[in-house]
Amino acid sequence: TAKLYLIDGHAQIYRSYYAVMGLKSPSGEPTNATFGFVAMLLKLLQMRKPSHIVLAMDAGTSGRETLDTTYKAQRKPMPEDMPPQIDRILQITDTLNIPLYKAEGFEADDAIATLVRHVRTDPSCPDCHIYMCTKDKDLDQLIDDKCVMYDIQTNEEINAAALFEKKGYTPQQARDVLALTGDTVDNIPGIPGVGPKTA
Repeated sequence: TAKLYLIDGHAQIYRSYYAVMGLKSPSGEPTNATFGFVAMLLKLLQMRKPSHIVLAMDAGTSGRETLDTTYKAQRKPMPEDMPPQIDRILQITDTLNIPLYKAEGFEADDAIATLVRHVRTDPSCPDCHIYMCTKDKDLDQLIDDKCVMYDIQTNEEINAAALFEKKGYTPQQARDVLALTGDTVDNIPGIPGVGPKTA
């Protein structure tokens, strides 16, 4: 059975960056995000032995800013020492022949969702199991019997039953819940007075 792992690049890089602060190479190159990301990647390759692996990344603007100028407006800018580490990480993943999927005007979760839909509708891979290496709640709606969320750090898989136990809704209800509650992380307003329980 084919096992496809879709890595949310920026999410994993940020997670690695803040896990260990202040690492540098002898030449002074910042390496904390690089070190953490590569350690995560090696752990994934050794423990899970994926048959296929893809890195999905944001590509500049998401396109959502044209619909709502306040989208992610409160987000802090990227730390100054992160861009060179992203370049280094992409150099390493390219050396490992891990394909990079990104498109201007789209975010990593858009790329992941597109890949999930493509694999689901491709008759040449009917038995492919998909592991979305992300915690992005926008992707909860894609979980089904062949597609789960996977946390590389904790080795936790979130299927439909686990999603319902954790959050109280099914994958089919995920987008409605998000529409009602909004998303403070992305600065998206929901219905006033409607929180997760009401939704």
